[in-house]
Amino acid sequence: AGTRVWHAAIAAIQYLVQNSLVSSSTNLLELGCGLGVPGMVLHSLYGCNVCLTDQKSILSQLQHNVHANFESSSNIVSRPLSWSRREIQQLISVQET
Repeated sequence: AGTRVWHAAIAAIQYLVQNSLVSSSTNLLELGCGLGVPGMVLHSLYGCNVCLTDQKSILSQLQHNVHANFESSSNIVSRPLSWSRREIQQLISVQET
């Protein structure tokens, strides 16, 4: 997990771009993002706000990818998320503040 870019990730990027579904005002939450490629590509193209999430066990690689490609002041962050209802509610409340 978290070590490859799935075909679905590329298809999602293509769909969102071709249908003009992302803009600079978009808030994007990517669940189970692995390497974080879709969120990073869309952030690069549009400057939208992105929160990349995945299990704690692969978070260090995800954080490395974000730090290697974006300045710390950029509106793209990586967070651990176990996908439990409680953790999702906590993540949403943090993003709204």
